[in-house]
Amino acid sequence: MTETPRTEANAMLMRGALLEWGKPVTCKTDNGSDYVSNRMKQTFISLSIEQTLCTPFHPQEKPHIERVFRTFSHDWLEMMPGYVGHNVAERKGIEARKSFANRLMNKGDIIEAKLSPQDLQTFCDQWLEIYHHREHGALGCSPFVKATSWNGVIDRVSDERALDMLLASPAGNNGRRKIAKKGIKVDGIWYISPELNVGDWVYVYYDESDIGRLVVYNDDHAFLCIAQAPDFTGVSRKELASAAKRKQTQQMQLAHKAAREARSKYNIRDLAEEVMNHELTQARNVAAFPQREVEFTSSTLEAGREAHDALSSIDSPSQGSPLTEAEVRFLEEDIVRIQKEERAKQCEDETEEGRFIRWIELHEKMEAGEELDELNGQWKARYETSSDFKGRKMMFDDWGKAAFVK
Repeated sequence: MTETPRTEANAMLMRGALLEWGKPVTCKTDNGSDYVSNRMKQTFISLSIEQTLCTPFHPQEKPHIERVFRTFSHDWLEMMPGYVGHNVAERKGIEARKSFANRLMNKGDIIEAKLSPQDLQTFCDQWLEIYHHREHGALGCSPFVKATSWNGVIDRVSDERALDMLLASPAGNNGRRKIAKKGIKVDGIWYISPELNVGDWVYVYYDESDIGRLVVYNDDHAFLCIAQAPDFTGVSRKELASAAKRKQTQQMQLAHKAAREARSKYNIRDLAEEVMNHELTQARNVAAFPQREVEFTSSTLEAGREAHDALSSIDSPSQGSPLTEAEVRFLEEDIVRIQKEERAKQCEDETEEGRFIRWIELHEKMEAGEELDELNGQWKARYETSSDFKGRKMMFDDWGKAAFVK
């Protein structure tokens, strides 16, 4: 379930379909922004799947989708809490009945709570499993029987972790970054790795399990390395987002929980759930005969597998391989050097010449497609309004960077 169309939701849906049905040759999709995003296009290309788009405002090109919406909405969904009808007239009638019931309600009566997104998702999954085993009027058999009657070879993706790497979320600006002297900067955090060469263009993807790590691919989408930010390792992006959301919605969740616990014990919804569970049990008793399958792989899927293996080796490091004294000394000297460079840059910023040099560095980062953090972005915008900047900018336009940087 998702409140609005999102590429992330489409990617997760495609993941489930690939693991359940195998890799298709062609995938026909809507033309919404969540289907034609660069991330979705790259995912289809990486998996060697041809994407076919529907013509805008032509629902007849996807009749099966439109028809299944009606089948779904006129079935068990009508008995679920929160159902508001199929049109405005039905909704008004339901609201009128509820208003009359509310006027007759005694103090202390139980108020029915609506389905949570998680409950609705569970209902949808169970309904689909039942629907797949019902006989379809046009097919003359159930969708399950029709699908299992396919005599061709199915391309299977057996490595879920490699597939997860392939479907990972790219960093901002489609994940493309130019490697700087300090490494790769994403969301205000610098990530480093010995394999990173200054000046190269790479594609970076989030490691959802650890905010302190990035999966890096070269410009040809071949796996390059795992870049790390040691100060931020150990916390997943999901945990970070969940912690922020919990603070905002804690009271609302407590109220919803109390309402769910106060639902009536016996009502028509319980009866509908009982019948659904019976049909679900019957549907799960049907097994398909084995079909011919082959292992599907591609260069991008292999790159995803390499990325997963690299992450696994980080999470489970081999024992007995501590840093040598020379390596420790080198790292300490490197840290001292970086600190000196930062202090020198701060001193330069205190002069008019230093401020303009700082502007040049930020300007080049933006030209390279890198997003500035909030602090640098505000400083750059404020400095560009000063008279000192305007005079030096004219020189910069005529003579370039060489006029200011020795």
